[in-house]
This record gives sequence, C-alpha cells and structure tokens, in this order.
Amino acid sequence: GLGFVDHTYSQGVTVGSSLKMTKNTKFSASYTEAFSSADTSTDSLLSLNSSNLSSSAFALGFQAEQILRPDDTLSFSISQPLRIGGGSMSLAHDDYYDEDETLHSRSVDIDLRPSGRQMDYQLEYVVLSRRDKLRMGLFAYYSDEYLHQEGSSDHGVGFRLTKAF
Repeated sequence: GLGFVDHTYSQGVTVGSSLKMTKNTKFSASYTEAFSSADTSTDSLLSLNSSNLSSSAFALGFQAEQILRPDDTLSFSISQPLRIGGGSMSLAHDDYYDEDETLHSRSVDIDLRPSGRQMDYQLEYVVLSRRDKLRMGLFAYYSDEYLHQEGSSDHGVGFRLTKAF
C-alpha cells in the first residue's frame, strides 16, 4: 500500500566540469536535475497528487595541492544535496469505527516541498604517503538547514585513513 515500485520512474542528468586554474589548483562544478514520474491513481494508501516531480542539486569545489609539503592537498566544497522542488501526496486510510460500528476513513495531504534548502560546507586537508600507499585526511563539515529542514543544522570533524594494497 505504501509502494511506488511498479509505477514510479526517475531519470536524472548531471553536468560537471573541472578547470585547472594553476599547476596546483583546480576548480570543479556540477549540477544535477532529476525528473520523477508516477502513476497518480489512488489504489494504494499513499498516492502522488502530481504525476511529475523535479529535483535538483549542485556542487562547487576548490582544490589546492602542495600547501605545506609536496604530497598534501587542501579541498573546500559547497554543495546542495538532491532536493525535490515541490508537489504533494495524499495518505488515505481507515481511521476509526464509531459507536454504530461504521468505519470512517481519512485523507491527509502531505506537502513534499521541504521547509529549507540544505547547504553543505566541507574543508579537508590530506597528506599522501606514496611509499606506504597511505592517505590520511582531517576534515570538518557544516550543514545548514540539515535534511532540508529550516532551522536545523549539523556539523562535525573527522579523520580519514585509507590504505591501498
């Protein structure tokens, strides 16, 4: 009753490019647009009120090499994760029986437009040890309007260690 498996189709396209600004710096950008279409019939508990939905995302990045040593990299990125542009769904369900044992149903409209637009910021410093095939990185991130909810945020720091063999 809650599935769209047989009746929902999504297609997306991403356009991206990188520009080497100097020998050690690079700027990258990408934009994604996705389109979803679905059957709007009401034969299930949950149904879309619009047959076509669009979503979008983008990312911008800057990378500089050889900041403090010959094998390090500093990266900064700003991105917006894929987010639906709008639309609505309806949830139709049996709600309760009254004293005469009559079943009452209920329909609730659900606005799919998020209250915010998430923006992610990440800064990462990476050192590469070619001899040991080891990559060590320290990063920090901040998400404004986290999960596309106005007034919500998330942040953190972390360490990445990668060993190739």
